[in-house]
Parts: sequence; structure tokens; C-alpha cells
Amino acid sequence: MYLYTPDEIDRERAHHQAVIQGADDRDVKRIGNLGELAFEQFCREYLPVEMWEWQNEEAMRRFDLLHTAEAVGFLRG
Repeated sequence: MYLYTPDEIDRERAHHQAVIQGADDRDVKRIGNLGELAFEQFCREYLPVEMWEWQNEEAMRRFDLLHTAEAVGFLRG
């Protein structure tokens, strides 16, 4: 069995995606997004890189870039 424990950044990513996706029930969408993140993490740990293919990789990378910029102080808001 694989155990995934999301950190604060993953929780923020899941919430951010739920907002962008315009979900009526954000809690349900957030849970689904966390499931995607869990699957992504599982694949990173157990599958060779050549087998990775993410449908929403671009959106995840945009959020990662935004979060990193905020973390290092490039964006103020």
C-alpha cells in the first residue's frame, strides 16, 4: 500500500486548482486534486522517468513557478 501525506504546498496546489477549475463543490474537487498529486508522487517514486506523462503538467508547473516566486519575494500582493 502507498501512503501519501500532503504537505502544505500540496494542499495549496490542490485548492488553487479547484478554484481555477471553477468547481461548485471545492472540497470534492480539492480531494480529487490531492488524489492526482498522490498519483504523481507515487509515479515519481516508483516509475522510470520515461513513463511519466501528465495531462495537467503545464498548470502544475505554472502554480509551482508562482508559488516559488512568492516564496522568494518576487511577487508582492
